[in-house]
Amino acid sequence: IHGQGFMTEKGNIQTLFAERRIYARFSKSLDYHLDAARDSGEHTLIGVVRPHSFGLSDSELRRLYDKGKIDYFEAFESMDTASKSKLSEERAKRLGIPGIYVSNGHRLGDMATAHIELDAPSISSYKNLKERDLAKAVKGAIRSGQFRNSPKRSLSL
Repeated sequence: IHGQGFMTEKGNIQTLFAERRIYARFSKSLDYHLDAARDSGEHTLIGVVRPHSFGLSDSELRRLYDKGKIDYFEAFESMDTASKSKLSEERAKRLGIPGIYVSNGHRLGDMATAHIELDAPSISSYKNLKERDLAKAVKGAIRSGQFRNSPKRSLSL
């Protein structure tokens, strides 16, 4: 699965399932990166990484979601504290934006600490499964809220 991450002046974004490489520069705006990501393929999944870390306002996150520029934001990130993750999850619910749990691969102890489970139609029903089929199923499930977050560690404070 092709994935890329981008740093912008307003925060970081993560893309998955892009059909082609996204060429963008740090000096460009968040909107520029999001537009480049959206233009990279019909089923590209785009998320905001740790939105609380960069000060994106609720109204800006909602605007990005309503315009189809983002599909989700991280509600749990394995490198965040439990309290930050809890605030992010509450924010996602309050804004009505899918908030997904993600693991982080920067430190061994953070790998595979969380995942999402899709309520989408079984992928095994596809003959000769292609990446675009998987992308369509994942994006559809996330945008429609047909998924469950599953942390492997407690989010208690």
